[in-house]
Amino acid sequence: MVSVDDLRALLARVYVHDDDYLSRQCERYAEAARHFVGLYGEEPTHFYRAPGRVNLIGEHTDYNLGYVMPTAIDRDVVIAARPREDDLIRGANVEGRRFEPFEFRISQSVPSGPVGHWGNYPRGAAQRLARAAKRPLLGMDAVFTGTQPYGTPMGVGLSSSTSLTVVSTLAIAHLNEVAAADQHLAELASQAEWYVGTRGGVMDHFASVLGRGGHALFLDCLPEGPGRYRMDLIPLPPGYRLVVCSTNVRHENTRSEFNTRVFECRVAAYMIREHLTQVRHLRDVSEEHLGLSRSEVDALIAELLPESILGADLIESGIAAEVAADMPASFEVDSGRPYRVRQRCRHVVTENRRVRDSADALRKGDVEAFGRLMDEAHSSVRDDYEVSILPVEAMVAAASEAPGSVGARLTGAGWGGCVVSMVAEAKVEEFSRSVSERYLRDTGIESEIIVCNSATGAQAIVPA
Repeated sequence: MVSVDDLRALLARVYVHDDDYLSRQCERYAEAARHFVGLYGEEPTHFYRAPGRVNLIGEHTDYNLGYVMPTAIDRDVVIAARPREDDLIRGANVEGRRFEPFEFRISQSVPSGPVGHWGNYPRGAAQRLARAAKRPLLGMDAVFTGTQPYGTPMGVGLSSSTSLTVVSTLAIAHLNEVAAADQHLAELASQAEWYVGTRGGVMDHFASVLGRGGHALFLDCLPEGPGRYRMDLIPLPPGYRLVVCSTNVRHENTRSEFNTRVFECRVAAYMIREHLTQVRHLRDVSEEHLGLSRSEVDALIAELLPESILGADLIESGIAAEVAADMPASFEVDSGRPYRVRQRCRHVVTENRRVRDSADALRKGDVEAFGRLMDEAHSSVRDDYEVSILPVEAMVAAASEAPGSVGARLTGAGWGGCVVSMVAEAKVEEFSRSVSERYLRDTGIESEIIVCNSATGAQAIVPA
């Protein structure tokens, strides 16, 4: 059995907090190894980890090939694994009563498990890698752990699904010696997650793979070539902590509404492209690309895009079929629904500006300017993108006015989830208490306050 002392030597460079924190992480890995032996009768040969992320600014811009600025956080999903000599993948979870085991064979067309089953994320990873490798791949026996308080929290907008997808992609690729440099691995993982039906972008996966402690990741989501993206590490200001405040509210049917926003953005890009052929995506609606001032770009959006357009008109004009060709099969254009293309475009265009302005502010150490941009970003995602709800607004109000807060905004896809704040380190305790008390008073809902450290991205950890 892998000993805690052996694990400590391996993990000391991964979890760089205090000794107590490292000891607790070692026990977590040892628990996964014990569970592995109990299930499969042998010890694991490898460990893999992939962190969650919090997006500091740049919401709903990644699938529009714009700019984002997330950071990986010190909450992760871990796999204990051992390669097999056939193509079978067997997966189990330390929390076996909560997460049922699964098994499947790797192929270029992996049948889906039940809707909502956690094993569909490893299935998506295996299928995408099989298609990329274009050769038979071997399976693995695996035990996953994402137990709290060290696992990526689920359902609060910190990308637990991405942690699971990335760690699965990393494990299968590494055990099969599939060459996948960091950016290529992140891109493969982002495409793997389409398997579950959400047509998202690359931001979460890049943060999980390429995050670095003490830094945010400025990422241009338009690839320069296959698996090649422009990115930069932005130093986070000393003396401040990132605090994630969970509303403990999550609306159902968010995937449908998320895909609707993707569709509305595509419609907006299509309609602008009819007048300006150099616009392929909404990231192209910018001062630099069009050679216009910011005010001229804003006027162009108002001139070329209707405030809303009925689904019936999009279907009749052929625009719906044109832009929805590769949307998930479950997505349907509602003929009676008004699609709000101008507002969605305005959010994406102004959010791309805010990401770039935020990167400049943090490079200069101008925390106050960054806080103002966070506040502006929340107003935009609330008013133009319409993904906020009343509990989120209550949380933003509580976080914005709490001691030590620099700025606060919804982070994640929306319709519930989390608010992220940058908080003066000396005030974190007071901030947390103030937010919890006010949010409970205003909503009657208990909150969860998660004080984060930035972290290093996904890693293979191989015992000697």
